[in-house]
Amino acid sequence: LLLNGQHLPSIQLLILCLSALKQYNEALALCETALEEYPTHLIVLYIKAHLEEVVGERGREEALLTAKEMLNQWKYANSEEHDRMSHGFHYYPNANYDTISMRVEQTLSEVVSLDSTPVPTDAMSTATVGHMSAHNNTSANRAATKPLWSLQMHIWILIVELFLRLGHVSEAESCVNEGALGIFGSLSHQLMYLKGIICKAKGCLIDAKTFLQNAISINPRHAKALQQLGHTYYLLGNQLAADKYLKDSLNIDATVHQTWAYMGLALQAVDDHERAAECHLTALQLEATAPVLPFNVIPRAVFD
Repeated sequence: LLLNGQHLPSIQLLILCLSALKQYNEALALCETALEEYPTHLIVLYIKAHLEEVVGERGREEALLTAKEMLNQWKYANSEEHDRMSHGFHYYPNANYDTISMRVEQTLSEVVSLDSTPVPTDAMSTATVGHMSAHNNTSANRAATKPLWSLQMHIWILIVELFLRLGHVSEAESCVNEGALGIFGSLSHQLMYLKGIICKAKGCLIDAKTFLQNAISINPRHAKALQQLGHTYYLLGNQLAADKYLKDSLNIDATVHQTWAYMGLALQAVDDHERAAECHLTALQLEATAPVLPFNVIPRAVFD
């Protein structure tokens, strides 16, 4: 940043580093400063929403407003991308990172890293192809706009999870039924995951288990679905199954402190206190240095 104070990926990295140091107010202030110059930058807005959730008394309400603003900006970016495609433009992942065009290009080029790599479903493919065909796009053009669709999915997931953390279960359910369903497709692992955590929040653990099992049958590497399924089994009293699915989640991503905490609870329930203590200690150590989002949300520059 001393060499180039406008280098946005470096600013994003500094924001996440500040959050890892638990300097949330400083991180949010820097995030808001970046948005003064890049007000429509989707990844910065995504980071801002997660920072707002942990800062202030009304953090989750403010994060919801930011997430809704992201949806509006996504619609603009999607329209802009279709205009580019209709005029014969191509997708260049090594475009200049210091220009506003990174909102559509570099920023979205690796947004799929926000979660486990999805396994495509027929429903999702049909929905995507149907949308693109209205604009007479080629297969190559559909591949270029895939990051935009992936980001929209993560925005909807964020909104649903925020509603649940606010205790607004009915709003979360309406959000899935009225909005997210048309984006994810009826047989996507993301939709199954959302329905699973909604059922879990309602206390319908058997239904939650079914939806989460469906999610991992579609995408066996969905770490959050595995984590939630493991915790659901813990709540149902099946600690053997809880241990299995929590281990599967940790094998995919061992940096999530909440998964280690759930593992500690499952081990404690079977009186394995020594291993439970180790898991809880690991959870505390990871939480102490964890940024609000993984560092891999920052798009990587491609140099020739």
